[in-house]
Amino acid sequence: FTEAVSPSVLPPSALPLDLLNNAITAFSTLEDLIRYLEPDRWQLDLEDLYRPTWQLLGKAFVFGRKSRVVDLN
Repeated sequence: FTEAVSPSVLPPSALPLDLLNNAITAFSTLEDLIRYLEPDRWQLDLEDLYRPTWQLLGKAFVFGRKSRVVDLN
């Protein structure tokens, strides 16, 4: 015989995730969620989602640095 686990018996570490899940499901779109979480910069965050990653990383990271060492042999 197993007892049903009530929410009050759950460990405290599990509760914040449940609360976060309930808060996220209250929004119908990702834009609404971002607008709620970051009211001052939500448009910038939304634009960053659609920006290609190479624009975020920079050319030096994507292509690597060119070596300026010359092999004289």
